[in-house]
Amino acid sequence: MKQAAVFSLLFIMVLGISGCTTLTPSSGAGSGVAIVAFEPDIPTIYSGEPVTFQARIKNTGSFPVSGEVSIDLPGWKNDCNSGIAEKFTKLIPPSPESGTEGEEATFSWTCEAPKIDEGLRMSYQPRLTITYDYKSLTSKTVTLLPTEEVISRNDAGLSLPSETKSASNSPVSVDVQVQGPVRLRRDTDSIEFPVTVKMDNVGNGMIGDGTIEGILVDVDVVGTGGLREVVYDDCHINGLHMWRDKSQTITCEMGAQSIKELRQAWIEVTVSYDYTITGTTNVDVIGQSNAFNR
Repeated sequence: MKQAAVFSLLFIMVLGISGCTTLTPSSGAGSGVAIVAFEPDIPTIYSGEPVTFQARIKNTGSFPVSGEVSIDLPGWKNDCNSGIAEKFTKLIPPSPESGTEGEEATFSWTCEAPKIDEGLRMSYQPRLTITYDYKSLTSKTVTLLPTEEVISRNDAGLSLPSETKSASNSPVSVDVQVQGPVRLRRDTDSIEFPVTVKMDNVGNGMIGDGTIEGILVDVDVVGTGGLREVVYDDCHINGLHMWRDKSQTITCEMGAQSIKELRQAWIEVTVSYDYTITGTTNVDVIGQSNAFNR
């Protein structure tokens, strides 16, 4: 993915008409893949003895998820020294409507403890790393209306419908900011207006693979119900860099045309990315004499 270009803003006048904004309920931010458990089958072992580490993960977000799991424990043998990642595919998300929880997956690695001298007791912290593909989806309505309807509604003292917003449960939150209602120009029967998209890493992990070069997201902003995009490059961005793996804000220019009556259009923003979470556990190794530690 390539670095995103610098964005320019076109400031326009948007007519302000009193109204209210309501948010549809969301089950919370920061969801995605969760580590349910990560532990050895026995917490204390002898030098050179095998131990099995087990991990259980769960999809707690809004979309099916695929990715890979690996264990890192330098100096240990067998599975802990293989460098091979275990894959999982399309774990089913929870369904509040059906009352079902997200799908789980389990993994295990059998490793041999390093040889240490008798009289020593050393503590190790195996590291579990999970990297998966995910996305965040947010939709927000914006009220569009022609000038004549603005006048007639003002004369009649009519209020505007509430604007709503809905967001997925994902480790990256997306907030769509657009000032409505939007009045179309009389002379052109169209209007251009800015839409700001704010993204925040609200999960318990890192965007990408944990490197500076990997902190990238793809952003897709589309409008339905009378909206058209007028600056396409600014609303379809591949390789947008997230500032310090935390947040980023962009502004797109969108437009509406040929609106003959009051209309609520949806602005939909999809942010796609890789996401990485980690977890650790503990295991103690007791040293033995050379007579038993061969």
